[in-house]
Amino acid sequence: MNKNSFRDKIFITFLIFQIWGVIFSFFAFAREEADVQPAVEIVNLHTCRDEKMKVEFLCYPDWELKTENDTLLMIISDQPYVTFTIAKSESPVIFLKQLTNSVLQELGQYQDGFKTQVVLLAGEEAIQIMGVSKELLSSGFNDYYLIHDLQLYSFLFSVDPKERWKDYEDLIYRIKESIKFSENN
Repeated sequence: MNKNSFRDKIFITFLIFQIWGVIFSFFAFAREEADVQPAVEIVNLHTCRDEKMKVEFLCYPDWELKTENDTLLMIISDQPYVTFTIAKSESPVIFLKQLTNSVLQELGQYQDGFKTQVVLLAGEEAIQIMGVSKELLSSGFNDYYLIHDLQLYSFLFSVDPKERWKDYEDLIYRIKESIKFSENN
């Protein structure tokens, strides 16, 4: 066996391993991408209603629902962890102007630097907050506070990890836009 043919065999073997490595890496990457749970399809949403709080909104029938006192928690996804919470507070707040940044920070446990703006929600003025949790730095929030019938309501959306927010942005928008109070249940 001459030196050139031996080197050629080594080179060809090396190339084969390189090609197999690239092919294996491609399929491994494709598998990892397939393991990521996609955002919920928004075409299958139905009108849901909480009779106690007299609130209607779009939801998916299979979402896990937990209720306790005047709080309703819907788990939209567990990977990433995406939730929608509706809460009615016994707080003495009766005007939106009472919800200063310090009051809001205490209510929502937001990290410093959260952003607020006044928006319309359910046909009423609300304060929208975009921020990050003080306790769970990986969670992103988009929360709304409004006064309805002299009661403080919170409509809270969270995504953990916050880097996946974009995946659920359209769904959250659709749910938010569908929220309304249903006085005549």
